Amino acid sequence: MNLLKLPWASGRVALMMAAHIGSGDDAHLPADNQHAGFLTPQQWLKFRSGVGYREHTYETDLLKLNPGRYWGVGFTNGAPGDDNKGMAYIDIDKIDDAHTMYRQTMSFNGKSYVKITHGNNDALPNGYGQECRSYTLWEGGVSRQGTTFQLSDSINKFSELEFTVCTTAKVDVVRVKRRDNMVVNARDDLWDSSIGVSFYECLFDVVSDNSTRITLSKNISYALSGNKLAENTDVAEVWKIRGIS
Repeated sequence: MNLLKLPWASGRVALMMAAHIGSGDDAHLPADNQHAGFLTPQQWLKFRSGVGYREHTYETDLLKLNPGRYWGVGFTNGAPGDDNKGMAYIDIDKIDDAHTMYRQTMSFNGKSYVKITHGNNDALPNGYGQECRSYTLWEGGVSRQGTTFQLSDSINKFSELEFTVCTTAKVDVVRVKRRDNMVVNARDDLWDSSIGVSFYECLFDVVSDNSTRITLSKNISYALSGNKLAENTDVAEVWKIRGIS
């Protein structure tokens, strides 16, 4: 470069830099799947969503939200009834306008509900179905009547309890509504008509001042052979207790 043109060139560079700096967000094109560029605010939110952060949305109609991960309060067209109260996590996955999956998880109780659209598929249930979760509260092997089980959590947090019990010939998994007194019934399959079939009954009582403790108050069985019902010496063995929510 001619030294005489250096001041002119420097001034031109300064003007170009000033124009570039003053152009704000229009200085660079946004990045896309074919070009490098700057992230737009919306792209930044999507990036944060991809690494685990959720976007706070004030749009409360779930069916109007774009695919993404959100959080918010007071959603409509979502989970039914009293479970749709308070803060919720929202996940929306979409293939096209006819195929979308909506998931709403309530923060205060951890319950999740899912709705799937698949065109005009009449076989697909309408509305939101609850996803049940099971939590192991106790595991071992106990058959002695009068045993008190120390659970890992309060049963009041669950709508149902699931008991795994082993009888003489098989293992049964029995689910009952959570209450202060719960009866679990099981039976051996009738495999030989000459022997008959056995019925097992376990009664569990919640300790009155501690909902993390339940007692096996009764553990009995009966054998039915022909037309006679007699008390049996075999009893069920409790293997596992799980809470269902």
